[in-house]
Amino acid sequence: MYVVGARVGIRASELFDPAFTPDGRWVYFFSNRPGGLGGDDIYRVAVTGDGFGAVEHLGAEVNSAGDEWAPGLSPDGTLLLFASDGRGGPGRHDLFIARAKGARWQDAVPLPGAINTSAEEFDATFLVDGSSIVFARSANLETDRITLTFAARGASGYAFGTPVPLSGSLRDVDALGPAIDWHEPSTLLFSAAATSSSNKRPDIYEVRYRLR
Repeated sequence: MYVVGARVGIRASELFDPAFTPDGRWVYFFSNRPGGLGGDDIYRVAVTGDGFGAVEHLGAEVNSAGDEWAPGLSPDGTLLLFASDGRGGPGRHDLFIARAKGARWQDAVPLPGAINTSAEEFDATFLVDGSSIVFARSANLETDRITLTFAARGASGYAFGTPVPLSGSLRDVDALGPAIDWHEPSTLLFSAAATSSSNKRPDIYEVRYRLR
């Protein structure tokens, strides 16, 4: 993280939720650095033979006057998934998706299906099949628990079906920031802190998953 920031001229405090693309050619991240459209915007940098290229702003097709968070690419690199509170929707932060158009992106649209609600939906990642996602949801980020939630595309192959909270050992934790390591795509990484603990500092966890 700090090496990336140094090589592309970004202070560590300006770089959030970096994510490599599945092919390893780009790093996407969001930042409140000067020069954006307002709030946090999404950027990317190319991975080169000797480090990293110049920072690229993803433009108004993706960014808004509000905040855009937690970018992530589909396994084939054609879809960009992220959260925004500046594009309308039923909640403060909702999930949006943009489709690749050459070297740029088409205008982002709400993630199709039963995903976005009056709650906060954010921190989403595609799973290895490219048809399923895991994301964070909270009724109120200031007061309520944050739950990792699973959703898959329906029979139509376009819209996502009804989300299901992940259960098991995640029942008593605030969990967010799910991510896939594309070298080990059957492993889901996330951060979590016990809701019953007075120490709310999160740790990083990993869990192997299997899609039915």
